[in-house]
Amino acid sequence: MIEIVQDILQLPKLAYAIRNFPKSFFDRNFKLTATEKRYINTPYLPLKATWLGELNTKTINVPIIENEDYSYTRIPVFIIQFSAEHWETDLEKICTLYHKYIAFPIIIFAHNTEEYILSTATKSINKNDKTKRVLEQQFTTPKISLLLKGEVEMKFRESLQFQNLNRINLKTVYESYTASIVNYRRAKKVGVFELRKETKALNENLNEIQTIEKEARGIKNKLIKTKDIREKVELQMQLGKLRERQSQLEKEL
Repeated sequence: MIEIVQDILQLPKLAYAIRNFPKSFFDRNFKLTATEKRYINTPYLPLKATWLGELNTKTINVPIIENEDYSYTRIPVFIIQFSAEHWETDLEKICTLYHKYIAFPIIIFAHNTEEYILSTATKSINKNDKTKRVLEQQFTTPKISLLLKGEVEMKFRESLQFQNLNRINLKTVYESYTASIVNYRRAKKVGVFELRKETKALNENLNEIQTIEKEARGIKNKLIKTKDIREKVELQMQLGKLRERQSQLEKEL
């Protein structure tokens, strides 16, 4: 997977500093919740984590930017490998753990043997402790096949190449990766990958569609199980309203 990620990112050679990243790092350096400790102590979760490298002024010749609200001085890149079982149940939790505790903006490539995802997040500086960050929002692609590459997937990969990033400063570099993630999510809905600037509004739109789809699945399951005619009618009305709202949102994509 290291070679695949290197091929996708096409970073300058100086940016790579490959080494194992033990999960004990979190337990040693942070006060974890009981649930987070349980994840860390779960055998083979993850199977392996690798620090691929880091984007900073020295490695990619792009200036830093920081103020009282945020800091973009380093962008570490991680590759996290999951078993098939944990890929389905714990992917989001582990990504959140990394984003929450590592103080820098980070890029995560997580994968199993057949699929991968890319994840970034926005963080602000904790006003009570400048060494800590407040995790604001995560951005994660749907699961992408490592085996099948359609036009959308190829254009998504192309957008991640170093030469195609906005390299004004490290913040714009990081935002380029986030924009690719959000626009890939859009592309899976509309069938065409193109980079749009208003990623925040677009991401909120996509998140609402995702919530609606989840609610609709729940209603459909209730429809299958219930035998009460009145309940069926009520559920059908709820489903109709959700579909109407989803159609409206999808027109705005």
